[in-house]
Amino acid sequence: MSNESIEIGRLWLQLKRIADSLVPQVREPFIGLPGLLGYWPMSIVDFLGNAKDHSGASSDLARIGAPTFNYDGDSYVQCGVATDYLAGSTSAQTVIGTEVWMASGLRGLTLGGWFKIDVVPTLTSGLVTKGGGTPNRGYELILDTSNQPTFTVSIDGTATVQVLGSAIGVASWVFIVGRFTPSSELALFIDQVKTTNTTSIPATINVNAQPFEIARRLNTNTRITECKVRDCFLAASVLSDAAIESVRLATLPS
Repeated sequence: MSNESIEIGRLWLQLKRIADSLVPQVREPFIGLPGLLGYWPMSIVDFLGNAKDHSGASSDLARIGAPTFNYDGDSYVQCGVATDYLAGSTSAQTVIGTEVWMASGLRGLTLGGWFKIDVVPTLTSGLVTKGGGTPNRGYELILDTSNQPTFTVSIDGTATVQVLGSAIGVASWVFIVGRFTPSSELALFIDQVKTTNTTSIPATINVNAQPFEIARRLNTNTRITECKVRDCFLAASVLSDAAIESVRLATLPS
């Protein structure tokens, strides 16, 4: 064996050790989700500070106001200290729940992420939303004035159906996920607690021209939630309970 081959072997071994130590354990659970339209870890930004979509769908989120990216063992974005939030396009994150390119048994919507609430809102405010006021309602993962997460969808831009979870605390990371199964169920997951509504569930979600927003609701600055956000995702599919729990466990706060 030549000296050159030996050196290449040594270099390969060192590179493999580095690669093994950097296995994307957090990224992989999201990348493997069916129908993934966006995954924003809040660790990846461009030179303007816009949050980059790590799913490959190129659904980046613009930095509106002055949200700041920070680190507490995990990367996150601080929203709502003033009029600070993240916004997407009016179309890239549109989901009606019956996308024909998804297998029929998986069609729906699942969205959520990790949130640390700093201040209980004085008006019902946004976590992950796409919709405005009547007649532009769409889908909303929101927080009310009792610090209770709620997941809401609208079939026609006016009428809504919701599932309400239990109140959460402040200053602690909480994993919150909403799931829409057409004509069947709305489910809300708060950490390991699941709440459902199976009454009058619409067949589809209304299409609206409002922007996709993180930490803001109804395209209104008075509806911004003061909170920290990380590992947000959006999927045009019905993720199983097991898949949602798998993602939660893989992304637990450091």
